[in-house]
Order: sequence, then structure tokens, then C-alpha cells
Amino acid sequence: MQRSLLSLAIMLAVSHQALADDVMTLPDMQVTAGKRVQSQDQTDLALSVANQADLERANVYNSGYLERVFPELMIRNTGAGVFPSLSLRGVSSSDPYNAPVGIYVDGVPQYLGTFNQQLLNIEHIELLKGPQGTLYGRNAHAGALNILTRQPDNKP
Repeated sequence: MQRSLLSLAIMLAVSHQALADDVMTLPDMQVTAGKRVQSQDQTDLALSVANQADLERANVYNSGYLERVFPELMIRNTGAGVFPSLSLRGVSSSDPYNAPVGIYVDGVPQYLGTFNQQLLNIEHIELLKGPQGTLYGRNAHAGALNILTRQPDNKP
């Protein structure tokens, strides 16, 4: 009896030490969705963020395939593929000039006809869910897609 209690005490002590060594901390993701840089867990917006590593892991090199990393976003090419149809959380529009999702590259609004572009030198992509008209204007009543590119570091 005492031998089994001693064995149990040793196993618990060793397993506790082994579990304590496996702690991993994730890097803090800085987002600009609220028009200011802040930590992702400190923002009050419903958003999803994908960085360059997430895009490469999902094999996304073109903005037409962003639904691989953002499952709530649906992208369908209509007609000749000039104007894709965007739907976010089921909110969509058949009018290509009034898309329900605002698209921004480095804070500059993008025309829906230029949406299908290569994703090169991406810092991260933020998908804001829900009405974002206050921050991003009238064409963001379903949400906003904010693509942020890497900035030059001015080092030779």
C-alpha cells in the first residue's frame, strides 16, 4: 500500500514538471481595424486576422481564395469574372458597384473590379465582421476587408 502511494506521488511530481515545461506563448498580433494600432485581444470589434504564414499554409496567393482562411467570407466570380460577388456572414448584394464588404489596401478603398489581385508582401489581413459604416463608410454594411502590406524598413 505504501509502495503504491509512493509511486503515485513520484508520478504526479514528475508529470507536473513535464507539463510545466511545455508552455508556449503566442506572439502579440497588432491590428489597425479600429483606425489605431492596438492588440487584437484589446479591440472590441469582431474580427479575424491572417498573417503571411497563415496565407502560405492555406496556399492563398490570390485575393480570390481568401475564403480558405476566412470561412465566413464567400467569394464567387460572376459573369466574365470581372466583378466577384462577395458575401460575408450571408449578407450579399447583386450590385457590383455597391458591394456589402468594403475592401481596403493600406487604408485606401478599392474598387470591386480590382479585387482579384496577387497577395505579395502581406503583413496581415483583417476581416471585420458586422456593420463597419462608422469607420469604413457606406459600402461596409456587412464588414470590411483590410489588407495591410509590409512597409519598407529603410535598411541597406
